[in-house]
Parts: sequence; structure tokens; C-alpha cells
Amino acid sequence: MKATPVLISQQKRFKGSLTGTLVRTLLIFTFIPLALMAGMAYFRARGLLREQAITQSQNLLTNQLKLIDREIKHREALLANQVENEDFRALIELGLHANPMNDQFDVIQNDFIKEFQRMNTGRRTCIRSILF
Repeated sequence: MKATPVLISQQKRFKGSLTGTLVRTLLIFTFIPLALMAGMAYFRARGLLREQAITQSQNLLTNQLKLIDREIKHREALLANQVENEDFRALIELGLHANPMNDQFDVIQNDFIKEFQRMNTGRRTCIRSILF
């Protein structure tokens, strides 16, 4: 009786071989640290982007509040200037002492509104000349 050699399957052939051991070692020592580094880089980048978004939002809000504050101060100065005007003061006095049911009150009220509109129109013209 002659013994015929039995073919060993691929899986059995690499099971204890040096090649299989090297491949497994390479996978363990290469891909696991690579995956850990990628995860850390992702979380670090996410944190940096979050900080940047918060900082930009705070800066934008601060700048807008400064503009609003500057506009309020300018309007206060214009109003103080307007109140110091003798004609405007006289108009206010007339309006305070006039009878609201009288036609004269309507005229005083319209003059008062026109004076404020003139003040605001002058301000808009000034802003347009600065911006454009």
C-alpha cells in the first residue's frame, strides 16, 4: 500500500507559520494605534472647532453691542442738542399746555414729528455718506 500525500488547506498551512504571526502582529501594532490616533485627532479637532465657533460668536456679539452703544450715545447727543434748541423747547411747551381736542394741538404735534423726522433724516444722510 502506497500512502498518498494529503493536501493541507491554506488555513491550516498558515496557522502556525511565521507569515501568519507577522501579519497578525502587524495588524495589532499598526492598525490599533492608528485607529486610536485617528479617534484622538477627531475629538481634538471637534473641540477646537467648537472653541473657535464660540469665540467668533462672542466677538460678533461684542462688536454689535459696541455699534449699538455708539448709536445710542450718538442719538442721546442729538436729542440733548435738540432739547437745548429754543424753538424745540417752545414747541414742547406749547404742546404740553395745548388742549388735545384743539386743532392747534394737531399742528404742534405734526411740527414735533417733522422736527424728529428731520433729525433722523440728517442722521441717515450722515450714515450713508460714511458707508458709501
